[in-house]
Order: sequence, then C-alpha cells, then structure tokens
Amino acid sequence: MVASGAADQTVRLWEPSWIKGERSPRVLEGHEGSIWGVKVGVLDRVPVVVSGAADDTVRMWDGRSGKTLAVYQAGQDVVACAFATDPDGPPGAVRILKLERPVTFSGNPWAFLA
Repeated sequence: MVASGAADQTVRLWEPSWIKGERSPRVLEGHEGSIWGVKVGVLDRVPVVVSGAADDTVRMWDGRSGKTLAVYQAGQDVVACAFATDPDGPPGAVRILKLERPVTFSGNPWAFLA
C-alpha cells in the first residue's frame, strides 16, 4: 500500500495493482488543513496510515477500511509522521514530538528512508 497526502486535505491510498489504472485510489477525508506528512505501517497486524496536517492534528486510519481510528491534537502544524518500535513504550502508543531546533543528519540521507 502507498499513501499520499495533499493540500486538498485528503489522504489517498493506492494498492500496487491500482497504479496501472485498474482502480482509483481510496480517498480518506477528515483533516481540515493541508496534509504535510503521511506514513504507512502495521499495528497489531492491521495496516494503518498516520497523517499529520496543518490543522494541528495527527490522524490514524485503518488501511483496510479507511475509517479513522484516532485523532490526536498536536497543538501546532504536524510536518512529518513516522512509525518506530519503542521497546520501553506500551503497544500502540503514539508520541507527538516537537523539535526545539532543526536536526541535521550526516552521512547518506537515503539511509533514513524506509
């Protein structure tokens, strides 16, 4: 599954077979601002999509049905989303982080893409 977000406040879900034009993407609606970050992952064997937007929210969607699973208030625009395993956190925990200063990575920037 591939997900995309846009200024039209929607998330679109694409399956590889659909990209050939066999089917239109599924459109997820609910954000009230441009979407800046989208990430696809798996939570308890369920495909999920997380999106962050200029409406100060993070939304978690069921990747199969397209239904909203949760909405989190971030308090400011959300510009990126990621999935990561936290061995110290409870299963299914969501963390919203605010970076106080820019972060610079050295080395090959492609190494951070998954």
